[in-house]
Amino acid sequence: MFGAAGIRIAWGLMLALAALAVGCMILGSDRMQQADAAFRDAWIKHQTTYLLADELRQSSDDLTRLARIHVPTGDAAREAQDMAILAIRNRLRHRRTIPGPWRDFHRHRGARPRNAAGSGNGDRGQG
Repeated sequence: MFGAAGIRIAWGLMLALAALAVGCMILGSDRMQQADAAFRDAWIKHQTTYLLADELRQSSDDLTRLARIHVPTGDAAREAQDMAILAIRNRLRHRRTIPGPWRDFHRHRGARPRNAAGSGNGDRGQG
């Protein structure tokens, strides 16, 4: 019906279509990897922004709380805490390197909390 020439043409077309399909799969895979990397970068930026906004909210809450305590009492330790938080927010001091809010600044009588390992030196990072 087709003859030898027709069969060769049919095999050639199938081979060309298969090569085109493989090329499209390779290109699609590359595009998917690029999209996945862009999504991961966006997710990391989103999480970082969320954590920074939460720290800013917490420091604002801390400043408000400490100011409400300092004004009626005139406690100098509370004023020092306010100034420490403001120095961090104004980039005059380094922010702590561990995640979490700034609420565990100096507590009663200026004592610093123990670190997570419990070594007792009270140093929880910079700041």
